Amino acid sequence: MNEEKGILIPLSLPESFHNDLQQIKEASSSWAKMIFEGFEYYLQNSRPLVKDRNPEKNKEKFRDKYQFRNTSVYIGPSVYKKIEAAFPEYKINTVFLNLLYFYCRKRSPEYNHSYFSNDLFEKEFKYNRDDYLNAYRYCFSKIKDPVLTQRDYDKERLPNHPTLYTIRKNFKSFSNFIIEMTSSVND
Repeated sequence: MNEEKGILIPLSLPESFHNDLQQIKEASSSWAKMIFEGFEYYLQNSRPLVKDRNPEKNKEKFRDKYQFRNTSVYIGPSVYKKIEAAFPEYKINTVFLNLLYFYCRKRSPEYNHSYFSNDLFEKEFKYNRDDYLNAYRYCFSKIKDPVLTQRDYDKERLPNHPTLYTIRKNFKSFSNFIIEMTSSVND
């Protein structure tokens, strides 16, 4: 693999994962080589990629748990194009992180890192149905009108409740959120 005339790509990864990589990798392995080996492992095993990690709740806990380290990777243009073409819907940093994780799994099959656990991420850092329902009930209890409006919700919600943006993103509209929460309360 020729890295001389490569593309310089910034990479941001959890510090603890970086430390694990340093222990698992072969002494002569470069970032590009590890990414390429992870890509080969992916092609042979077709594992799902972990999506971008954008916490909705407990953001401070996420920042504390996963302090990030910034570095750069030189990667050959042809390899970069292959990787980019294989994952068009993902940010390149997310793809590289996943490929580095696959590299670790190839070198040490029992290796796991909490950053790559979808179940843990969903549980700790994403709002679930109960979170939405609790926010709805709380805000509804604070208003005098029979209908909860966006303005009322935004005014009454607590800092740990979902934002209007998060509600619209997950329910497509505030009206859909009200319909679903109302039906849940009446069940």
